[in-house]
Amino acid sequence: MNDNVFDILIYLFEHLDSETIPMTPHDELHRELSHAGFEHAGIERALSWLEGLSQLTTDRPTPKTASFHLYTDQELAALSTPVRGYLLQLEQMNILSAAQRELVLERLFALGVEDVTVDEVQWIVLIVLSCQPEEGEALERMEALMFEEWNDSRH
Repeated sequence: MNDNVFDILIYLFEHLDSETIPMTPHDELHRELSHAGFEHAGIERALSWLEGLSQLTTDRPTPKTASFHLYTDQELAALSTPVRGYLLQLEQMNILSAAQRELVLERLFALGVEDVTVDEVQWIVLIVLSCQPEEGEALERMEALMFEEWNDSRH
């Protein structure tokens, strides 16, 4: 994954109100990120990624029925069995809907993913959910799950 863009996305999620990020003018976000030490090219790619996320969340209809995902060869190469299992687990826990799973996958591959980790998936899920204000409960559950897993890994 492009660590620079990924680092920028994590910085935005941790330091700014996620609901205001899509509404904040790009030049203001650019100044904030430049001040934080990120480089221009990475900032532009991150802002473009966020713009794509914003467009997908407003343009995509939300199906109400459950579905499953048939992974392509490219997806299978980039997404290990634990990563695919984790995405399925998030759906089974009602943290992600089928439509949100597809959005997460699309945004992962928009970053130029080659070998995705569960940690990266967790952050992308958080960012995707945070850009959907109606998903506050799912976002809280995802944050709690990440915190619980982080604490478990420290013991």
